Amino acid sequence: MFDACQNPHKKRRQPPHLRNVYATHLRKTPPLHTHKYPAAPALNLLMVKKTTFLMNEVQKLRRTLTLLRNSK
Repeated sequence: MFDACQNPHKKRRQPPHLRNVYATHLRKTPPLHTHKYPAAPALNLLMVKKTTFLMNEVQKLRRTLTLLRNSK
């Protein structure tokens, strides 16, 4: 009886914590409800929206800062 690591023809599966979970998501559009991530795409969209909003806010603050610096 061969073990998986002893049998040369059998590929060893990587343990789930080492396997790249997102690689499958990047190849094709992810299913809306997967077992592990019940609402992954929606969550991603939310995060993107939030980050873009925050980046815009940062830009505004930077602009005001430069204006204040130059007004002296």
